[in-house]
Parts: sequence; C-alpha cells; structure tokens
Amino acid sequence: MRIIIIGGGLAGTLLGFQLAREGVEVHLFGDPSHGAWRVAAGLFNTITGLRAAKTWKALELVETLHKFYTNYPEFKQFIHWKPIYRPFKNYFEVNEWSVKVQTDEFDFVEYCKEPLPHILNPLGGILIKNTGYVEVAPLVEKLQAVINQLPNASIIPSALEEENIDPIRNRIIWQKQVIYYDYLVFANGLAVLKSKIWQNLPIIPLKGELAFFEVFPEFRFPYIISAQKFLLPLSSHTILVGSTYERYQNDELPTKTALIEFENFLRQILAEEFEFRCIKQIAGVRASTPDRRPIIGPHPYFSNIFIFNGLGTKGVLLAFHFSLKLKEVLLKSMALDKEVVVSRFNT
Repeated sequence: MRIIIIGGGLAGTLLGFQLAREGVEVHLFGDPSHGAWRVAAGLFNTITGLRAAKTWKALELVETLHKFYTNYPEFKQFIHWKPIYRPFKNYFEVNEWSVKVQTDEFDFVEYCKEPLPHILNPLGGILIKNTGYVEVAPLVEKLQAVINQLPNASIIPSALEEENIDPIRNRIIWQKQVIYYDYLVFANGLAVLKSKIWQNLPIIPLKGELAFFEVFPEFRFPYIISAQKFLLPLSSHTILVGSTYERYQNDELPTKTALIEFENFLRQILAEEFEFRCIKQIAGVRASTPDRRPIIGPHPYFSNIFIFNGLGTKGVLLAFHFSLKLKEVLLKSMALDKEVVVSRFNT
C-alpha cells in the first residue's frame, strides 16, 4: 500500500510516522518554512475555556498521548508532564470547585485552598493533572528524521501543488515522475483553503501570538499557570506567555497590542517583587473550525482522498489521538467518530 500525505506539520507527520511503522509506503510532502507547528507552544490541558469546562474527550486524548510515548520512548524527551494551576477569579469559582473536585468527573483536579507563593492568587485555585506541554517543532523534526531513515518512507521538503495531482487516475506527478497512490491525505492546514479538490471547507484562520520574557529575581514556580492567558516557566529566569486568539487573521506578524496584553497579564499574576522584559515575540496561524472539532474523512467524490485538518488550539492532543484513528481507518476500514467526520459539513 502506498499513501501520500500533503502537509508536514504535527498531524501529517504523526500520521506518516505511524503508517510507516506499519510497513506502509509513505511519501510526505511538506514545506518546512510554513506552518503553525513551527511556533506552537504545545500546551495540552484537560480543563479549558473561560468557564473552566472539561476538555472534549479529555482523558481519552491524554491516554493516547501516554500510549504513544510508552510505545516510542525515543521521543520522551519532547514531552513534559507538568500540572496546570488555575487561580480562582472570584468566590463563585471557589464554591463551585469545592463541589466539583468531589465528583468522579473531576478526580484529576486538586482543590488548593491556600494561595501559592510568587503569584497573586489570594483565593487559591485548582491544580489540574495529566497536563503539560510538548516541544512541537523539535518533535516534528525528529519524527521526520526517523521517517526518512525507513526504507519504505520518504520526506519531501516541498509543497505538492494541486496541478500535479490527478485524482481520477490516483496519481501525482513529481519531478517528471508518475507516482500512483492508494490513498492521498490532505493534512496541510490553512493551505487547504486554496484547494480546488477540497472546496467550501469551514476552515477558520485563528492567529495566536506568544512572547518569551526574562524575569528577575529567580521565578521558581513548579506549575504552568492558566488565567485567561498562560504562563509557562522554562527556566528560573525565562517564561513563555500566550496566547492570543484572533479569528480570520491570516498574517504571522507579532503585534504591539498582543505584547501589551501579555505585559498586563504578568502585572496581574506575578507578585510585586518580580520584574520582566520581553526578549522575543512570535506569531502563527492555526486552522480551526466553527465547532472546534477537527475535520477528518474521505472526499465526497474521491473515496481514497482524505482530509485531516482543523485541529485548532487543541492541536497537540488531537493530533496524537486522531492520527492513530485515521491510521486505523486507512488500514482497517475502522469508523471515525461522528463528531469529526467531514460529512457533517456540506462540502
């Protein structure tokens, strides 16, 4: 079996890696200079949003992540399991979570009544387990290096233009060579918006900005902080702050507005003894969807052409989980979750 994947980000690379490990002939096309994966913070959280709701399929997604690193320990260096601390904003949250943490649904959440040092959290907060972050860019690069070493797989560091795809004859033309495929998978993020094969997909550009800050004196806080924005301690003097969420923004330029947001957030969360300055600011654009679920499945007319897109802000957890699910669809004809199938939209 031969499968061609268009898109060398986290989703496409994970799918290619898992297929190649099953002995499938895989050719992955991806322009390494483009893609939100290059600047992704890589956080994964099981409690999200302003209302602190449980992440969709939270524990199932985390279990898949655990299994991947158990099966492939050579990639463990890129994942960091780190609890997330969410300070209470008001007494309503204090009372609400004092009840929630006693239920089985939230048995992965710890109630912290006493304030923690180094940050402004007079009401305490909750500590969320099974969370952390993945170093996305180094992981993708390592996965692709492993794929390239396999005799049945290759990484082509270039975009595959649609003019070189012949969906009627199940083939592509690459460097004057004809390559036939059993399956063709589009995992190319926002680039799919220019596709003539996939038209009218409800993919929404979602710009996000991040900033690295230097902090003095030493900031030794053991958890990630989530309070509308996030604060990720990287070392005793360096933190990563993010993210912004700007729908329908398609540029990758950092803005002064976002930097001001981050600085105001730090003033509200760090204890008065700390000073900080921005040392680097970056931006990327994610592919999201109206219902915040990925779009996966076969084309309505070309049954061996698939889409794997729209992972949005939950890209890390969704990429690991649904690359495995899509592998089972392609190799074993397993059914996809109805909540993610592309046919839920009229494309």
